[in-house]
Amino acid sequence: SVFKEFGIRAIQELKVVDTTAMLDVVNKDALRYAHERSAELVGMRYVDGLIMPNPNPEWAITETTRDGMRALVKKAVKDGWSPAELRDAIVNSYEFSEGRANMIARTELATASNHGNLAAWMASGVVMGKEWLLSDSHGDGTCEVCEGNADQGVIDLDEDFQSGDECPTAHPFCECVLVPVTDDQMEE
Repeated sequence: SVFKEFGIRAIQELKVVDTTAMLDVVNKDALRYAHERSAELVGMRYVDGLIMPNPNPEWAITETTRDGMRALVKKAVKDGWSPAELRDAIVNSYEFSEGRANMIARTELATASNHGNLAAWMASGVVMGKEWLLSDSHGDGTCEVCEGNADQGVIDLDEDFQSGDECPTAHPFCECVLVPVTDDQMEE
C-alpha cells in the first residue's frame, strides 16, 4: 500500500498528462514488491522465480506475527499513521522491543515509499536518472554504504548503486532519499 501510494504521488508530482499506463505499471510493481518483500520478512527469498529458504534470515518473523503485522501496516496506511504511531501499535501488540518496533516501522515505510517513487519514475518516460542523497544522520562518516552510493552522483534510472541497492534504504534506520533526474537534467 505504501509503495502504491508513493508511486501515485510521484506520478502526480511529474505532472504527466496521460497517467493510465503509468498507474498500471505502479500497481503491478507494487504487487511484485509486496510479494518479494514479504518473502524476505519470513526468512525466504526468490531465486529464479522459486521461493527458497534464505540462508541468512536475519529479520525473519513467524507466520502469526507476520499476519498481525500485515493487519497493522494495512491499518496504518489506511488511517494515515506516522511511523511513530505504527511503532507504538507494534510495541503494544507484539513481543517486540520499542527499539525493534521503531526500526521496523521506519525502515519498512521508507523502503516501500522509495520503491514506489522509483516505479512511477520508471513508468513515466520523463525520468531518466536518479541520485542517492545522503541523510543528515550520515554526516559523521559512519555509513560507508550510503556515502558510496551518494558519491556516485546521478546514475541511469535502471542501474543499481554500488551497494547493489536500486534505491534507499540500504540498512535499518536509513533516512537517505532518492531523487529523480529528468532527461533535460541528464543532458546538463
